Amino acid sequence: MSDEFTSDDYDVAMQVAESNESDNIERPSHYQIKDGCEVIDVREWWLYMAESNPLEDGYPIYALASLDRALEYLLRAPGKNGMEDVRKAYQYLHRAIYGEWPHE
Repeated sequence: MSDEFTSDDYDVAMQVAESNESDNIERPSHYQIKDGCEVIDVREWWLYMAESNPLEDGYPIYALASLDRALEYLLRAPGKNGMEDVRKAYQYLHRAIYGEWPHE
């Protein structure tokens, strides 16, 4: 058995790398929730519901954007950065509620 890296080995390695890259771009595991449902599906549903059923005074645009980002961080936390994502979500929730970043 030879230890040399052949052109066939290179082709196989490139196919594996491209497959992994495609998964990270098209369907990253930290954005998969369950049974084909992704974080983006929940975010789009939530934004649709917020637009269809606004609060009495409506949502300021910064609040909608901040709530959307908080939701994203909370949903991906278990599969990606854990408590770091939870802390990021807190910052966005604070901004949605108070209109400013924490400690501004």
